[in-house]
Amino acid sequence: MVGDYLRDGRYLNLDGRPIPPPGALKRLLRWRLSARAEPELPDATDEPAWPVAPDPRSLAAPPALQTTWLGHATALIQLDGVCVLTDPVFGAIAPLGSVRRLAPAPIAIDALPAIDAILVSHNHYDHCDLPTLRALRRAHPAAVVLVPAGLDDWLRRRIGDPVAPIAWWSHHRLGGLRVHAVPAQHWSVRGPRDQCRSHWCGFVVEGPSGVVYFAGDTGFGPHFEAIAERHPTIDAALLPIGAYAPRWFMADQHMGPQEAIEAADILDAPIVAIHWGTYRLTDEPADEPPRLARAAAEAVNRALTVLHPGGWWRPDGTYGEWRVRAPGDPEPGPPSHRRGWPRAPRP
Repeated sequence: MVGDYLRDGRYLNLDGRPIPPPGALKRLLRWRLSARAEPELPDATDEPAWPVAPDPRSLAAPPALQTTWLGHATALIQLDGVCVLTDPVFGAIAPLGSVRRLAPAPIAIDALPAIDAILVSHNHYDHCDLPTLRALRRAHPAAVVLVPAGLDDWLRRRIGDPVAPIAWWSHHRLGGLRVHAVPAQHWSVRGPRDQCRSHWCGFVVEGPSGVVYFAGDTGFGPHFEAIAERHPTIDAALLPIGAYAPRWFMADQHMGPQEAIEAADILDAPIVAIHWGTYRLTDEPADEPPRLARAAAEAVNRALTVLHPGGWWRPDGTYGEWRVRAPGDPEPGPPSHRRGWPRAPRP
């Protein structure tokens, strides 16, 4: 199966196109040297995704299906008594921590419930953060880290076992769950000579009480039809809506909000928005992605949940839904210092 997407030692997308395309360095320099792209919404702001305090009781004793967004692509999927953490990043990222969070994480690593598995979608710094993974390894030594093909040896040398590779369209049994690796449209690089030497993927977490799709990092592409064909019932699709501007540079590798809604339509799934408002990675204002996503979802009557980090989605409701801070609202800050923002519900 791996060989179907591997050519001359480098991994491919489903359609075989290289990302980044030839001449990518010149394109990168053009972007870095150009002015910030104009926002699509004139009233969008750089208000980041401020956290709400998670309810420790709901994390410790969740219902059969609950997904808590912790910022960027980090989500806690709790399904049928199994706890899965996706692309965990809790602090600054990139070499030497040069990219800082725009707002604090909603929960500390040592306050997480027992983690059974960690899903890493690819090796980019904002999805495969070694300081976070090492801290999680110390706190949850038995948690298996599932990674795309070609990434396992590299990561095992840096954080230790258990690390297990999983190829597209294969699955790993985790208690009563099956974790499937599915295609994404992206690429990988960590150093000067390792471009596309490991794969990238999304994950479908399937259990008796539901199915959750975590897209990882992806552009819009034919993989959504392929996933929908193999997984026709998805209860929640965790889809990225940010890091899309300028579109001439980002479109192949990162979906915009409208494309995320189109992907959700193909999957015929409710969408829980991720990958926005946590780091300054691209040109769009921090709160433009959720505003555009809500407008796109309303236009096609697609169920969309946008959360503050620390908020959760369940099939029967949500907590911590994102809202635009209105004039007169208190200045947001770390959960322990904030007054007047949403509190965790009582059971």
